[in-house]
Amino acid sequence: MNKEILVLVDDGHGEMTPGKRTPKFTDGSVIKEHQFNQPVATKLVALLKHNGLSAHNITQGNADVTLPTRVKIANALAAIHLRKYPNGKVIFISVHYNAMSDNWSSVSGVETFHHYGSKEGKRLAADVHSEIIKGTVQSNRGVKEAGYYVIKYTSMPAILVELGFMSNLREASLMLDQDFQYECASEICEGVKKYFNITESAPGPLPILTPSTKLGYSKLRHLHNNFLTDVHIYKSNKPPEYVLGTPRRYESISQIESKYKDVEAIVNANLFPFSAVDQAKTPLGYGLIITDNGQGKKIADYYQNSSPNFVDLIAWKDGKVTIETVTSHIVDNRRLANIQGNAFFGASGCYALKIEGKDTRLYWDKVSHANSYTDRTMVGVDGEGMWYMIVAESNTNSKGLRALDQQVICDLLGLDYCVNFDGGGSSAMKHKGKFVTKQSGRNIPAAFISRL
Repeated sequence: MNKEILVLVDDGHGEMTPGKRTPKFTDGSVIKEHQFNQPVATKLVALLKHNGLSAHNITQGNADVTLPTRVKIANALAAIHLRKYPNGKVIFISVHYNAMSDNWSSVSGVETFHHYGSKEGKRLAADVHSEIIKGTVQSNRGVKEAGYYVIKYTSMPAILVELGFMSNLREASLMLDQDFQYECASEICEGVKKYFNITESAPGPLPILTPSTKLGYSKLRHLHNNFLTDVHIYKSNKPPEYVLGTPRRYESISQIESKYKDVEAIVNANLFPFSAVDQAKTPLGYGLIITDNGQGKKIADYYQNSSPNFVDLIAWKDGKVTIETVTSHIVDNRRLANIQGNAFFGASGCYALKIEGKDTRLYWDKVSHANSYTDRTMVGVDGEGMWYMIVAESNTNSKGLRALDQQVICDLLGLDYCVNFDGGGSSAMKHKGKFVTKQSGRNIPAAFISRL
């Protein structure tokens, strides 16, 4: 253990620091520097502690903290630590993301600063920087001297790392990618170990460093294989309701939503095709929809599909969740009666992504678009019983996801069970009566809703 070593981490600017943000993306949105600095600092502290060091984030939370206050906190914590460990060591690391201008620029790369003439600061900067450029995709802008306030007035070896440029479109697109955030934190941690000549590996499994999505609506801009995708998430502490619009009719999400009260969020469910001649015709196929339909009574309906292959996501009243396979058009009435009597809903999806926390490719081979980048709608539940309705969209600014990329999202959210319910133009989400997706989706026969 290396508890006598204290690493003080400064997560750069606060949420409301003026000007510390990207230029506008084509959809009008921006990313604030704090949205990168803060999670990297959080991950870094967790990794340092996992490696047996003492570590503290001096600017926890979203508040703006003045530079003199940051220095005062750091120096006070250093003094306390050195009283406890007279032979101890303290260093300071400030995490940042750079900018060249208020407009998009081609300038890019990572650079690490120490204060003018600081020998230990220079050595720390060199060790950390050498590890950063090994692991990240950023170009190398080198180790440099500067007079930045937090590295000038702190009483210990101090560095400031600039891990990319907010004003560079490609590097700005990395800022919210949690794999990249983790990579930056991991390489800084390795640089600290190099500086202190720590060679042993951390014991046991790495800590889970992905913060859970807040209850309600949130949006991720997820970068995978250099493609940026907008992922819309609605998280609830209870299962969503699986509802029909007008039975055996295709309707828009807005039309379905209008039939129910107090809808907080709604996403499309699977798109089961009817007869092109007569929508009311008895379907030839099988697709499971079991729901109370907002009417206090169970309704079962079955929809035609060109393939008999489905996975059924079932949320049981006893809290259990199962994903079951269907391989025949033949209806098993005994099974359906059991689901009707003992489950909140049963819903047929295209293929499974997670079962009991493990990756699965169940029925991926039955769906031609599983390996294509496209819109996706997913519904799943994590290990704490939190339910997620998820829509990843493709448009001029967003690539969409393949099934493999969907599993990455499942891992980020910690989902134990997840099913894909669509892979094309019907994917859409509304929150509080307004579309959060660019598209409103195709007409559909059923949807998932979450109520207030």
